[in-house]
Amino acid sequence: MLAVGSLFRREGFEYLIKAMPKVVKEFPDAKLHIVGSGPEKQSLVILSRKLDISGHIIFHGYVSRDELYRLYKMCRVLICSALLKGQGIAQLEAMASGRPVIATDTAGYRETIIDGRNGFLVPRADPSSIAEATCKLLNDYELCRKMGLEGRRLVEGKYDWRIIVKQYYKIYEEIAGR
Repeated sequence: MLAVGSLFRREGFEYLIKAMPKVVKEFPDAKLHIVGSGPEKQSLVILSRKLDISGHIIFHGYVSRDELYRLYKMCRVLICSALLKGQGIAQLEAMASGRPVIATDTAGYRETIIDGRNGFLVPRADPSSIAEATCKLLNDYELCRKMGLEGRRLVEGKYDWRIIVKQYYKIYEEIAGR
C-alpha cells in the first residue's frame, strides 16, 4: 500500500494510520509506505507506535521521481485519505502505473475515481471504510488488476499530454476568435 502527499492534517494521514490495525489483523505482512514530509510526521509516527503498528508503516520522506515510480509499481493500491482535495496528481500517477486507488469522496477525487471501477471512494475521516476497501482489494488480486487496467485506460484516454495540448489549443483558438 502506498500513500503520497504532504504530511499536513488536511491530508488525513491519521485516518489512514487508524485504519491499519484492521488491515494488519487480516494481513499480518501488510506494509504502508508513506511518501512525503511535513509538520505532522512526528505525530503520525507517535500514533503508529500507540496503535502498535509502527513496524507496518514506512515513512520515506521526500523521494526522487524514479523512486516514486518504483513505489507505484511495487504497491498493490494507492490510498488517498485527504479531507479536502482538488485534482491531485498522485492518483493519476498510480492509475498510469496500473494501480487502483482508494480515495476519500471529495470533488477532486470524484473527477478521476469511478467508484467500483478503477478504485473506491470512501467517506472522509473514516478509518473503518478505508480499512474495509483496502482489505477488499488485498483479498482480491483479480479485482485489483481489473481496476488498475480501468484506471490506466482512463489516464491514457483523458490525461495524455497530446490530448491535453489539443484541448488547450482549442481554448486558445476560441479566445482568439478563430
